Formats: sequence, structure tokens, C-alpha cells
Amino acid sequence: MCSRTSRYALFLQGSTALGGSTRSLLDSIEILQEASYQSVVVCPQQGWLTEQLELNKIRYILLPIYAWRKLFERPRVALSIRRHWLPALAPWCFDIVHSNEFWLAPHAVLLAGYLKIPSVIHLRDGHHTLKKAYQYRLTKANLVLAVSTELRNQFATDPDLYNKTFVLFNGHEKKEFNGSRETARELFHLSTKELVVGNVGKLSERKNQRLLLRAMAQLKRQKRLTQFKVLFAGEAMPEYARLMIQDVQDLDLQQEVKLLGPVKDMAAFFAAIDLLVHCARREGLSRVL
Repeated sequence: MCSRTSRYALFLQGSTALGGSTRSLLDSIEILQEASYQSVVVCPQQGWLTEQLELNKIRYILLPIYAWRKLFERPRVALSIRRHWLPALAPWCFDIVHSNEFWLAPHAVLLAGYLKIPSVIHLRDGHHTLKKAYQYRLTKANLVLAVSTELRNQFATDPDLYNKTFVLFNGHEKKEFNGSRETARELFHLSTKELVVGNVGKLSERKNQRLLLRAMAQLKRQKRLTQFKVLFAGEAMPEYARLMIQDVQDLDLQQEVKLLGPVKDMAAFFAAIDLLVHCARREGLSRVL
């Protein structure tokens, strides 16, 4: 039975790992709560995101999500929405559906059509060309949010799509960077005399952290840096992490490098470091910068 005592927003999220899109989703949910909206999240599996949703008492539903990019799976998208999604979402009367990732845009548009509500698509990556916008049915969405003017400008030759695309920049609140340097250094077992270089992001080929390792090793060999530490904050792609660990050994950086994994207190992390180095080959959100 559908209740209209509250306003509801439905979010679609493919990745549940710690990252820019999941952090941004939590920010959106918090802001909507202040505007008297309750949120429900659809995702395919449990992970860091569902842990955070449980901590904050936000409802989520695990549902199968088929890949629109695979032609043979496209018919299964509509079938799955009718067979699995609609019955699972029946207890709520949603006011809006928001795809927090471009790749789920067709799912949001189809679902919005069945529920007769507006759909919003979030663009977070520079690969969203006009051709892909057509393939992923952005023209059928009611609103498109881009994290940069560059993303929006890719739709300039299609006035209808361009005019319903708005730029919504990502950012952080100042309170996230107000940690005590001395306390933060103690937390990460760092000397106050060391130069501390930090890198934030998933350890992966795209984030390109091995470049930073080579640069620091060169500075060490040239004796341009002596007392220093390099902290990497973020979960790891297993194969890339193995390569980084091998690099640390080969480059004689065992005493200088710390792979911290996911860091809960990022305010402390930023307070502890002297320099942030971001080596990514490409970025969609640029939240770290």
C-alpha cells in the first residue's frame, strides 16, 4: 500500500565501494533529509555504501542490475524492472528517481516511465559523449546534472539536451579539514619533522599511484629528500596493489611508504600531510582535488 505521508526520492547506484560517487550520494541523501525527503537506494550488492546506509538508517534494496552496454542484456533490463523492481518498490510512492551513475540512466528512465515520475541523471565522467548520451537515453530524462561545464558543453549541438543539463559542482565542507596536525600525526605514527606526502583514491591504474612512487624514489636517490613519508589512502584493486608493493621493494621505499587502505577520518589524514599529490590519468568527480 502506497503512503503519501512523506516525500520519497529513489536513488540508483551501481557501485557500492568507497568512492566519489558513493560519498556524493550520501551527501545528496543528507541534504534531501533537510528538505523533508526520505530516500531509498537501489544497488546490486552490499559494500561500503550499504554499511553507511545502515549506520544512518537509510533504506536500501538489493536488486539485479543488467548492463545496458551489452546488447544481449538490454531486453533483460526492462524485464527485470517489471518483474523484480516494481514489486520491491511498491511500498513507496516516489516523487523522483535519480540515477547517481550515467550507466544506469536507461534504468532510471524506464522506471520513471512506469512510475510516472521525473528522472534525473548524474554525469560524473568525461566519457559521456553526445553519442553515448543518445545510447543511454539521456534525451528521455527530465533533468541531467553534470559535475563540470566541460561535460555539459559536449551536448552543445543538441539544444534540447543542453538546456536540460545543469552543472552541479562537487565539494567538501570546511569542517572536514579542521583537524589538529599534531594529533593527526600521532594517529598515523608520523614524526613532526618528516615531510609527509599524501595520495587519496582507489589504488588503480587510472589513479596512477605508481608514478608517485617512481618520483619519490628519484628524489630519494638524488638526496633532494631525506626524511619523508608517503601515505596512500583508499581501497585497492588487488592486482594494482601487488604491483605497488613490488615497486616499494624494488625502489627501496619500505621505510617511507604506507598503504593505509580506506581511511575513516579523512580530516585527520589531510591534517597530517604537508602535500597532496594527485596522479590520476582522468577524473570525473575530482572531489579529492
